[in-house]
Amino acid sequence: MKNLKKYITRINLQLLLIFLLPTIATAQGGWQWATNYGGDRNPPYETVKSLQTDQWGNIYIAGTITDIYQRDSAGNVLYDSNFFPLLHNYGKEDIWVAKYSPTGKSLWHEYAGSGNPDVIYASITDKIGNTFIAGRLSYNSFRLPHTFNKKRISNDSLTTFIAKLDSSGKLLWHKPFGFDSINNIRLTMANIGVSINKYNQLVFFINSDSRKLIFNVDTIDEGWHAVKLDLNGSFIQSKRLPFKDYQNSPSNLKTNIDANGNYYFHGSFQRDTLFLLNDTIVRDGQNVANGIVLAIDSNAHYKWSFVSNNSYDPITSGKVLGDTIFTSINVTSFQVDTVSFGSHKYKTNTKTTQESVLLMLNSNNGNVIGLKHNSGTQSQYSVSYSVAANKDFMAIGGKFDKKMTFSGTTNYMESVSKSSGFTNSDNYFALFDRQGNFICEDFLYTFGSVDGIQQITFVDSTIYVAGFFSDTLYVNGDTLIAAGGNDIFLARYDLPCGKGIPVGIKNKYIPAENGVLVYPNPAAEFTNLIGKPISNTAQLLDIKGRVVKSFSLDVNLIQQQIPLDEIEPGIYFLTIVGNKEKQVLKIVKK
Repeated sequence: MKNLKKYITRINLQLLLIFLLPTIATAQGGWQWATNYGGDRNPPYETVKSLQTDQWGNIYIAGTITDIYQRDSAGNVLYDSNFFPLLHNYGKEDIWVAKYSPTGKSLWHEYAGSGNPDVIYASITDKIGNTFIAGRLSYNSFRLPHTFNKKRISNDSLTTFIAKLDSSGKLLWHKPFGFDSINNIRLTMANIGVSINKYNQLVFFINSDSRKLIFNVDTIDEGWHAVKLDLNGSFIQSKRLPFKDYQNSPSNLKTNIDANGNYYFHGSFQRDTLFLLNDTIVRDGQNVANGIVLAIDSNAHYKWSFVSNNSYDPITSGKVLGDTIFTSINVTSFQVDTVSFGSHKYKTNTKTTQESVLLMLNSNNGNVIGLKHNSGTQSQYSVSYSVAANKDFMAIGGKFDKKMTFSGTTNYMESVSKSSGFTNSDNYFALFDRQGNFICEDFLYTFGSVDGIQQITFVDSTIYVAGFFSDTLYVNGDTLIAAGGNDIFLARYDLPCGKGIPVGIKNKYIPAENGVLVYPNPAAEFTNLIGKPISNTAQLLDIKGRVVKSFSLDVNLIQQQIPLDEIEPGIYFLTIVGNKEKQVLKIVKK
């Protein structure tokens, strides 16, 4: 009986390898896939507002989208009896939410909108795939307003709203924020952000331009407020934040909340003075717009502020993680020799026009703890739209023209027009470890100049980037064609990515025909190498290509143990080099 069990186990293992090895043998780091989605009209431009993942690695993307025509089997647009095109959505600018699998498969799409422009303010997805969307619907007599799942919204409910979709895209509820309690005016609010705090409560940051009654239970005055709901959309409380009034708050503010309930605001500061009730912040900048980060504690008391003081350096995005705030900044570099952020300075490349900076602040006091910036060639221009971080990595993304790099070398990425006579911009992202060491960078070619990576997120060592592009997107041999003038795109990269990975990890060999895998992965004390290796030695490399440990292998064994007990937690690459082949396996040590 014991021998029979061993025999059955071996047969099952061999069958497993038969099904898995074709995929394993060709699986490499770097770009994995890209997909696009969009309407048939342009303008307006389609945009990405949010990029989130659930605990299973599914991706949830939210933004705005234009008219999506219904077509027959031959691709011809279908029309109604009045010769208006039939749509899958509602037209102009609709709110769009979609779910994709980790392999890039489209799972579902949902729309909310009307025949007029509609607005998405913010979106967040929890671990099990529930998605909360804050937006505003407009009225249109021709194409009546609907929320998700094609549910009609009455005209007296047209206002700023919060809605919840489950992981299958089903609408669970849609709740309008409320009305002006004095003048009976529909509620419109600017700069809304949403987070889920440690108590599993929804926290909305609302900038109200007049006196409002929200959720028919609480009246708020002009200015910034934090509003809390439970996950069923029931109102808990609202709290006034210490901005003096609506008119004098900084511009383009975006929001974050940390695990302790502290609030962080980042954007641009264009006035000489900012009044926060009893506190006053004076801007020392020289011109136009300066970056600002404000910290407010969970009791709505002002904690600290950071204000940059260069000629033009607005903060475009931000994220708080633990004791660190990560921000992306655009800096005017033309004829500016040095830029400074707190005690940190760097020499600009005065040949460039604008540079992008990834700036890190201490979330406890606002002190600058590090920065990374690009360099480029004559008149090079870069724009940062997004920043992301997890416990291992941090990244910045946007668009650039001509040649640039974040590597600190002259190993430039080059924006190349695909048509003679055109100079265009392309999408980029750059990746660093949390100590600030450069790991890699990559870019996506586009035909035109209307583009940019607007959102980045991580799942362990996988990077998802999303944004928009005009006409055509070229990425690693794939060509994506926009349905209209521009489309939204979503792309996945795995480590190692881009041309910035050290030689020790780059794949310079053809894939091995007899592929291998490791199991379990992630692993703690050990993992098993399954399949025959092509050499009797293997090396374990870290993400910078440094050899951490070497192993002796038996080329005749179909399964052998790889000890990991002396290895620090992190991401590694088990590398086995043959005469003309190379096997590389990513291992996550817990």
